[in-house]
Amino acid sequence: STCDSSTVCTSTTTKVVISRLFSSEFAKAFELLSSTDLAGPHTPSDTDLFFILSCNTLYALRDADRLLLLIDQLTALDPVSSVLTLLQGSYWSLLGDHEKAILDFTSAASRTNSYDAWLQLGHEYADLSCPKEAVAAYQKASRENPYDYRAFFAMAQMYAQGVNADMAYYYFVKAIALQWVC
Repeated sequence: STCDSSTVCTSTTTKVVISRLFSSEFAKAFELLSSTDLAGPHTPSDTDLFFILSCNTLYALRDADRLLLLIDQLTALDPVSSVLTLLQGSYWSLLGDHEKAILDFTSAASRTNSYDAWLQLGHEYADLSCPKEAVAAYQKASRENPYDYRAFFAMAQMYAQGVNADMAYYYFVKAIALQWVC
């Protein structure tokens, strides 16, 4: 296993998985995550990170079946996990049921006020061509994590589609600057 018994994933393993996700090596990232041993004591944040990274990877692979298995795994491990609604929202989004996804992401955002929840909610609104709602969700995400470029990049895309070139340019420049920092 690539992970030791004291934490779900080591810092090094997490960095490798994230680098694989950013370089679109989703199958390799999931293979690494699949080798993770969930038995033993783990901090809640380690477990949450494992499930969020696994969910993002399976979503990128468009693998609804394994995402559903991941939801079942988390439900068995911690049925009241704050991450559970994020996984469920991603599942509905993958199936194209954006209304159910929005309900789950809204629930997750109201319960945890997490970056991931706001970012995913923004993506769902963008998919439904609701730019004002998408930008509002992306703005909340950027307030939760002002060092992650993804919300800024998504806002730039929304403003570019809405023909607000000045705002699009501002957020593109901000996203690019942050991407190099990360």
